[in-house]
Amino acid sequence: MQNLQQIYQHAIDNGDLDTAEQALRATLAKVPHDNHMRLNLANFLVQYRSGLGAAELFTENDPDNLFNRAYYLSKAHRSDEAIAQYQRAIDAGLSDAHEAYCNIGSLYRDQHNQDDQAEQAFVKALQLSPGYSAAIINLANLYEDRGFKDKAENLLSQISERDPYYPQALCRLAGLGVNEAINRALHQQLRQQSLDPETRCDMLYAIGHQWDKLGEYDHAKRAFDAANQLNQQLIPSFDNTAWQARLDETLAGVNTKDLSPVSDETVFFICGMFRSGSTLLEQMLAAHPDIAAGGELTFFPQLAAKRFEDTVSELTKYRAQLQSARQSKRLVSDKRNDNIWHIDLIKALFPNAKIFITDRNSDDCALSIYQQRLGPSMNYACDMTHIKQYESHCEALREHWLQKYPGDVLIISYEDIISEPQKTISTALNHLGRSWNDACLGFQKLRNTVKTASVWQVRQPLNDRSIGRAKNYLKG
Repeated sequence: MQNLQQIYQHAIDNGDLDTAEQALRATLAKVPHDNHMRLNLANFLVQYRSGLGAAELFTENDPDNLFNRAYYLSKAHRSDEAIAQYQRAIDAGLSDAHEAYCNIGSLYRDQHNQDDQAEQAFVKALQLSPGYSAAIINLANLYEDRGFKDKAENLLSQISERDPYYPQALCRLAGLGVNEAINRALHQQLRQQSLDPETRCDMLYAIGHQWDKLGEYDHAKRAFDAANQLNQQLIPSFDNTAWQARLDETLAGVNTKDLSPVSDETVFFICGMFRSGSTLLEQMLAAHPDIAAGGELTFFPQLAAKRFEDTVSELTKYRAQLQSARQSKRLVSDKRNDNIWHIDLIKALFPNAKIFITDRNSDDCALSIYQQRLGPSMNYACDMTHIKQYESHCEALREHWLQKYPGDVLIISYEDIISEPQKTISTALNHLGRSWNDACLGFQKLRNTVKTASVWQVRQPLNDRSIGRAKNYLKG
């Protein structure tokens, strides 16, 4: 056993994944009922191979194995199967059923975009375990995304200072508005030596936003700089050469010969740089009586990443998501910023689709990105130089799509929305074959789900506070 562990460690240190996997499997074969060893192999497979391979390690139908199978199926993006396995584990008498319900809720939110079902699952988790902090955090996030600030605050305030989730609750509370007591608590927590790097990073971003809202830009800049320096250690390194290669491949045209076009006139797409006004555009259009907001759907990024074993089946699920969001309205949006990389795929499947690409002042957009903790796939976000390089790639894509799909692609400027809202949104509506409706100016009244850092900005009437923000940080 000890020899196999040494072989495994040596193989990992040298990047020999095949030998490392063989050592883990050989170890498990010696102790087939050792759940700890099985989990070690499963976690290795998730990190280096596939979640599906990890799920296949858990074949028994007792509650714990069903739970683990569900967890790793979710890592393989097999959300329907994962939800079914979680439910089987609950029905089989899982002792920690509240955890399963919380995970089900997260799957409904993140992979299905079905927030009603997610809310029911989080509420069920809290009924079974009223102080379960993971469910409190998730349900509070859902309420926040729906614009129910009071509900979110009330939930988050239930998490005590002794709870491991307390720092996360502080960060979420800080995101709901300026609060001197919260700011003081954030600084106190930040001094804790035992704080893990992920939480410390979130707290630095939260402190930066508190200082920014107070107009203390020097303090804010120091916090954001520290947050991004730490975040760079936690995510893959930015490689502009790789991004340039991806751009060249996209401009050359991706292979779409295996995709059959769908006759669907109901969906349109909003994409562009992150923090460029895409959520505002979607909300203003969704205030129109003929249009619904579909939100950020993952179908095309997953299609581009070749994560689907059965594209036709996944396309059917995607269209069902769109129909669920559209309900009785005529049109529905798919607002996913990184779809700017996937427009060839979009047009291959939906040849008549209309596409909006949002644009914003380069410095303001870059600053706004720098002040958010985005995911590992957006590793350009931690450095202003890297952000500018990524911006240049998006600018090249924007010009390319304008030329390749004239008449179907329309650029919408954030600054134009703010300065001339009726004229700009009328142009967007005309692109969709719709006429102006005064309800579009009352977009802040919508109570749909908004999964974005702009959640509270789009709950307010139009204002110009975000225009020219970069000057507060670039001066001198």
